[in-house]
Amino acid sequence: MFVVDAFKYKNPAYVYFLSHFHADHYTGINKNWPSGAIHCSQITARLLISQLEVPPELVVALPLNQRIDLGNDCYVRFMDANHCPGAVVLLFDLPAESDSHNGRRRIVHCGDFRYHPSMKEWEGWGEDPPGVVEEVMLDTTYCNARFKFPTQDVVTSAIGKLIAERCAEDTSHSADGASHCRQKTLVVIATYTIGKEKVLLEVSRSLNNISIVVTQEKKAILEQLDLPYIDIFSTDIGASNVHVVSWGKLGEMAPGGWRFLPNWSFCGEFFDWVNSLIVDPDDRYTRFIGVVPTGWTHDFQKRYGTGALYHEQTKPNQPTDSPSFQTYEVPYSEHSNFEELRLFIEFLKPARVTPTVVPKAGNPTKFSNMFRDLVDSRRSHAKGIQGLFGSKVNRMMLSHLARVLS
Repeated sequence: MFVVDAFKYKNPAYVYFLSHFHADHYTGINKNWPSGAIHCSQITARLLISQLEVPPELVVALPLNQRIDLGNDCYVRFMDANHCPGAVVLLFDLPAESDSHNGRRRIVHCGDFRYHPSMKEWEGWGEDPPGVVEEVMLDTTYCNARFKFPTQDVVTSAIGKLIAERCAEDTSHSADGASHCRQKTLVVIATYTIGKEKVLLEVSRSLNNISIVVTQEKKAILEQLDLPYIDIFSTDIGASNVHVVSWGKLGEMAPGGWRFLPNWSFCGEFFDWVNSLIVDPDDRYTRFIGVVPTGWTHDFQKRYGTGALYHEQTKPNQPTDSPSFQTYEVPYSEHSNFEELRLFIEFLKPARVTPTVVPKAGNPTKFSNMFRDLVDSRRSHAKGIQGLFGSKVNRMMLSHLARVLS
């Protein structure tokens, strides 16, 4: 039995796959993992070994875009998921009943992914024997028509332009023949352990390829991600005015995800800490800008218009002669929006869509029904659940236990 991202369920008979290195997917894995090999991408393999201390002999690193023989006439192929480094979409090619297309059946497990039109050109779809996609296990994080955030390119460009404009506002004046900074901006960007690297690259480019300051721990992780731009990252606190902090430090979403609540206390503490390392008082920062790139913040478009690409919040009750603090939420997401999910399903035309992200007390059928006009209803009705998971292939079927958001 093939199991994807379900490591809480331990069984030596399972063949385990990890779609990417985010905690909600690798929950259950630790250095004492007891249940056999974990199959994943090469980047994810490095992180399992270095960060979770999984014994190397239990980690099987598989290449992208190659058909991998799993035995018993079962195969898998990894496609770049356009999510975080090392994230993959898994295409399983399995034997099926004699009445199936060419005697094969295909199941797509998306893990977490951000759809891009280039995915339709992926060579894996045209592999011989072709096989019809019978089921898509879909990343339904944003499976709601209200999520209409723009493409990553549009958002990263907007972030770069925003930061460049704010930093261009920094000014200085001369006094007693010396140059003193009148306004100097500290930019702080929140990111996951891995993910959001495209945002950091665009900010660096927008500021003439400036260094991005990270901790030593963060730099050690970045060095394992095969980034062609790894040289932009520095552990020297004074290397630039752009710093990275862990996700959640700048604030958190209000219950229901309708509003971002800045953590002004942390912003002030981080601002003071960085300034404490600057010897010349006249060279210290006078303004703090925090950037929070997440699709969850895009509800502000209902209030500020669909063309809005960021939302600014200013710390209240700031004296005019004190440092200023702002945060910007930007609708950058590494998950597919609703329209992109439908485009992906329209392309594959599976017999069935199974959601892998279902809110607590949510109804999986409700999510599946959002694609009922796009699935191949003739195959879906003809086979039904028993046909898709028939007794003949139970011993080698793909199993996924849907994640439930708490």
